[in-house]
Amino acid sequence: MGSPGGVPILDYLNMFGYTEITGMLRPAEKSELSRIDVTASPPLYRGELLRLYIIASEITDEREIEKYMARFRELKEKADGEMSRMNLNSYNRAEFLLHFLHTNVFLEMEKGVYSSYNIGIRETLDSGRFNCYKSALIYNAFLEYYGYRSGYVSVPEHIYSVVYIDDAPIDVETTNRFGFDPNDTGKPGFTRKFDKKNVKLIKHRYSSKKPFDNVSVLTHVYVNRSNIYSGQVSYMGHGGEKDFSRASLLAVIGNYLNPGDEKEIIDSMLYKIFLISQENIVRDPGSAEFEKNRYFRIIMHPLFSSFSQSHMYNMEVGLSRAVEKIRAARLNAVQGGEPEEILNIFRESVTMAGKNIEWNRKIRNGVWNNAIIDFNAILEKRFPLSSMENIIPYARNLMKLLSMEILTEDNFSEKYIRLYKNNIALYIYNLGVGPVNRREHEKADRIYEEGIRFLKDELKFSNEQNLLKIIEIYHHNKKFLK
Repeated sequence: MGSPGGVPILDYLNMFGYTEITGMLRPAEKSELSRIDVTASPPLYRGELLRLYIIASEITDEREIEKYMARFRELKEKADGEMSRMNLNSYNRAEFLLHFLHTNVFLEMEKGVYSSYNIGIRETLDSGRFNCYKSALIYNAFLEYYGYRSGYVSVPEHIYSVVYIDDAPIDVETTNRFGFDPNDTGKPGFTRKFDKKNVKLIKHRYSSKKPFDNVSVLTHVYVNRSNIYSGQVSYMGHGGEKDFSRASLLAVIGNYLNPGDEKEIIDSMLYKIFLISQENIVRDPGSAEFEKNRYFRIIMHPLFSSFSQSHMYNMEVGLSRAVEKIRAARLNAVQGGEPEEILNIFRESVTMAGKNIEWNRKIRNGVWNNAIIDFNAILEKRFPLSSMENIIPYARNLMKLLSMEILTEDNFSEKYIRLYKNNIALYIYNLGVGPVNRREHEKADRIYEEGIRFLKDELKFSNEQNLLKIIEIYHHNKKFLK
């Protein structure tokens, strides 16, 4: 579905046609991601795993990166010194390294809602707080210094490491100092050496196991960090102003590393890119057609075409929201403006929806419906329907909107024109009823004469039933004037 098919990361980013996305790629990210060969199985990374994980945690300043790398070189020297006094085989050395990290790096287990956050390793490097993701990433990166092959297994709400000893996979629960080989897979050839007396590790029987390699495990790190920038989630110490371009970049990288074409990963990426276009349309309504077309080019791409229906719908819903947001902002800017100025804002809104929301007419019609209702409400407030002096400009302005040629598509405006003409006739009818009941016959006569003329000559009113009501009461009133 959405796999890059061996395309280098820079070519993959350029494929989307959004300079907003490619412009967000930082030099360290560009350098490190370019070292990944996704055609290999598992993906091949030509660099230091720790550096890749640091950069995925959005530590992208070279001085900062070097600070953390230097710290781990010092930790390796310290571990080497301690192990030099021991006679450890490959199994027990990997076991010792887990204990070593718990003594020197993994200082405080995160609990509660923060225990499952997977946004990289920065918090652990800075404060010692860790969870399963952070500790597993750091453990595997540290193992690489000693030439171990490693990977991960993801289970619902948890992840653990796997280290290969003589090609045999050994599970490692990195959140626990004593979590090395909890199932005693190494026996009989290997046994743990650093167990603590009277400490028994609970053995888990996990379901829905999903293996990850040391590169594709970053898929969810990038996607989760993307969700922070889009405002979909917030983590302690993270968040702030939304940045859809950065969110989209991280989502695209996450999908680039996506090993199994996970639907939610692709959906998340396409949604973030949609947010860029929606934001651009609100900022510049004239860009609506361009933004719609370039987004549609992406979702119709063979890599993502199976997702096109839902994302075409999302785009047109987004366009409808953008149209209404633009209209609201413009109306707010001209409060108290002339009716013609307000009418033009609604005309632009109707035209923008008609030209750009073409795939789903129900969405387009919803925008048109809201525009008519909102414009009617503004007119009723501007022209209280208590006199012919107000009813006539109210009706004229309303009919100018309803008679727009674009609204005649699929006979959309026909029902509204019929409805509002009937309403106007009833407004006139009711306007004269009061004077008739109060025997103010001359006043009622003026109202009905002007009303009938306006309905026939200007509105071309053809609803005989309602018109006859007015004519009947008009002629009835005439009797009192003779």
